[in-house]
Order: sequence, then structure tokens, then C-alpha cells
Amino acid sequence: MDDEPSLTEIMKVEDRFQITGRGLLLIPEFPARHGRFPAQTIQVVIETPDGARMTATARIESQHFSYSDPIRAAEAGKSAWVLVARLPDGEKEDVPVGSRILAPREIAAALAALA
Repeated sequence: MDDEPSLTEIMKVEDRFQITGRGLLLIPEFPARHGRFPAQTIQVVIETPDGARMTATARIESQHFSYSDPIRAAEAGKSAWVLVARLPDGEKEDVPVGSRILAPREIAAALAALA
């Protein structure tokens, strides 16, 4: 991404899961209490804890979760819809826990409006 000053952090990776056929699912998910977010494919910058940076394609999309844990269900609110970020071509070893995901400011603003 050529215009890095227009980027802002949208998440700090707490965990990640490699899912066959889907890519790398990043945790935490984004709350979606105030509406739906149209699925989008965006370019992001991944900044690892050691300061290395790389660009990647990310997919942000709605997912519905069913929580068996009543505390987690209460945290999710009335809706179990959340937004997840995944890297379709991502590999677990490329995105260590603690990595920062940077995206265009307009995406960050849209995600914040849903929280």
C-alpha cells in the first residue's frame, strides 16, 4: 500500500486459526451490535511484533456464532452476528500473536460505528 499515512490499526491479533479452504482466521472478531457490514475484500498491512511489515489481502465478513457458554453469549448481546477478518492466502507463521493489522481509515471508521 503506497499511502501508509492513511492507514490505522483495526486490530491486534490475539490468536489465529488456519482453516482449510478459508485461510487464516484472525481473533478477536469485531462486534456488530449496530448493524451489518457488507463483506469486503481489502488490502491491509500486517505489522509483526518485531516490526516487520507486509501487505496482504483480507476479507472482512459477517459470521453467525452460537455460543454454548452463557457468559460469552451475554457478551455478544442479543445478536450473535460478529465480523471476522481472515486472510485467504495467510499462513499462521506469517502472522504471530501480537501483530497489528492496519487498514484504510474509512474501513476502521465503518467498523467502529458498528461496535
